[in-house]
Amino acid sequence: LRPFNVRIVGCEHVVIKDVTLMNACAWCVHCRGCSNLQIRGIALNSRQKGVPNADGIDLDGCENVRISDCDIISSDDALVIFGKASRKIAITNCLLSSNCHAFKIYGSGAFQNICLNNCIIHDTNRGGISLQLYNGCRLENLSVSNVIMDKVKCALWIQQTESPCHEPEGSVSNISISNIQAT
Repeated sequence: LRPFNVRIVGCEHVVIKDVTLMNACAWCVHCRGCSNLQIRGIALNSRQKGVPNADGIDLDGCENVRISDCDIISSDDALVIFGKASRKIAITNCLLSSNCHAFKIYGSGAFQNICLNNCIIHDTNRGGISLQLYNGCRLENLSVSNVIMDKVKCALWIQQTESPCHEPEGSVSNISISNIQAT
């Protein structure tokens, strides 16, 4: 009853580029279990009244992903990384705006080698950069740099939450957050 605009599951070597995506009824772009994925130059606007959970781009257990030169405006999270194992993800030169979190890593999976660089985050009602980690989460080698934020409720939101499944403790290592300007 709530279709995605784009949903790609278990695919390799996919390129999404130079398209405009509007008014998703659920997550606008959902990529699950994909590898060697490029998302480039898309304009995405899922901010509409009465539609909850209309995320921009959701990466669910993906690896070797490049997202660049995108303009994402969402009614929920703009760009989310979650799932059991998401790694080797580079995000650069994007504009992110959200009624919730702009850039979010979420869940109890293993997140490795992720870079957010040269992005502008604006008009965001919760976290500009949000790390919501459940027990069992392993976050390694995260670099966030050269990010400008304007009109964000919270520039950096880091939260450790107990998993409903009572998973073992996780770990966080090699995190670098630098060159952030926020109002």
